[in-house]
Amino acid sequence: MTTMTEGPDELAVRVRALRRARRDAQIRASRVRRVLLAPTAGPDPYALPRGRPRRHGRA
Repeated sequence: MTTMTEGPDELAVRVRALRRARRDAQIRASRVRRVLLAPTAGPDPYALPRGRPRRHGRA
């Protein structure tokens, strides 16, 4: 924990480090949110069509 023997310079260094860490965390969170909320890719035009299988011969 912190003690009262710290000078104002050490306190300022710690405050700056905490603010930088908070800002970095917020930036990371916003980037993750942007990726998760990004629109997904459309359907693959080269994928096989879904539906009932077609029978080419007559039984």
